[in-house]
Order: sequence, then C-alpha cells, then structure tokens
Amino acid sequence: SHLYVSPHFIEDFPGRKFQVEAVSGFGKKELKTFLQGMEKANLTIRNFPATVAELRKRLKLREGGSCYLFATTLSDGSHALLRCRQL
Repeated sequence: SHLYVSPHFIEDFPGRKFQVEAVSGFGKKELKTFLQGMEKANLTIRNFPATVAELRKRLKLREGGSCYLFATTLSDGSHALLRCRQL
C-alpha cells in the first residue's frame, strides 16, 4: 500500500485528500505529546504490524471525530503515525 504525499495541493487527485498536520514516531513521550487532548480519531493502518483494534486500545482513542490518524511503516522500516485532516 502507498500513501502519496505532495508539498502542494493536487486538485484532480483520484482519491481522498488529507492535509498532514503532524507526524510522530511511537516512543512513549513522543506519543503523549502528539495525542495530547485527543479523545477520538478515525484510525487507518497501512503496512503496519498491528490491527486497528490493537492500536486503538494502545492509544486509548475512540472512533470518530474530525481527526484522521494513519499508522504506517516508512521505507526505512520505522513506524510513524500521521495526524491529518480531510480536505
């Protein structure tokens, strides 16, 4: 699976469009800061070694809201969490 990113908005992209607001690794301190004040989020995983249910439980988030989180594995093998909003 792929997540396509661009430094500028592509009007005629044939899929859903999101703006990346922040990116985080999975360290405890990093996640605590990244998720501060967030109670709900739409969570999606792409090429990630956990299920949505497992990750939702670990992050202590309920389903819904206007925030979208994408958990993915980067090309260097590290895991990342992207906080986005839908355009």
